[in-house]
Amino acid sequence: MNWKTRQLNRWICTVGGVGLLPAAPGTWCSAVALVTWFLIPARFLFYEWIAVGTLLVVGVVASDQLVRKAEIKDPPEIVIDEFVGQFISLFAVRHDIIHGLLAFIFFRVLDIVKPGPIRSAERLDGGFGIMADDVLAGVIAGLLLWGVEKLSFSGL
Repeated sequence: MNWKTRQLNRWICTVGGVGLLPAAPGTWCSAVALVTWFLIPARFLFYEWIAVGTLLVVGVVASDQLVRKAEIKDPPEIVIDEFVGQFISLFAVRHDIIHGLLAFIFFRVLDIVKPGPIRSAERLDGGFGIMADDVLAGVIAGLLLWGVEKLSFSGL
């Protein structure tokens, strides 16, 4: 891999350098994803699916190429997985601050605690393993929030 490709992969995987922050880069990247989601008008959220699907594929390839050189299976500076997972958690919720913040909290808790299948997905190799646990955490967080909203008598 040449220098330009390595730098591009690093830029993608660190989401423009967010992953290089010294403390809690995954949480910061999830916050960047949340703010990005808020800035996208609700009428354009269909394109969010296309963009996130593209970022998922690009994230798998770019992170796979980076970890081939590293001795760490999932370096903390790779945060494209948190960006994608956070966006996935927001797919099925209303586009407002309450739902956005709840999706953020659900996703971060699941990503940090990694219950059951999320921990198993993390064990997969290469870029696929890096992305898989966060994608699954995003899906579960979104489903949990959707379920809470449907079961809520307060009309979240």
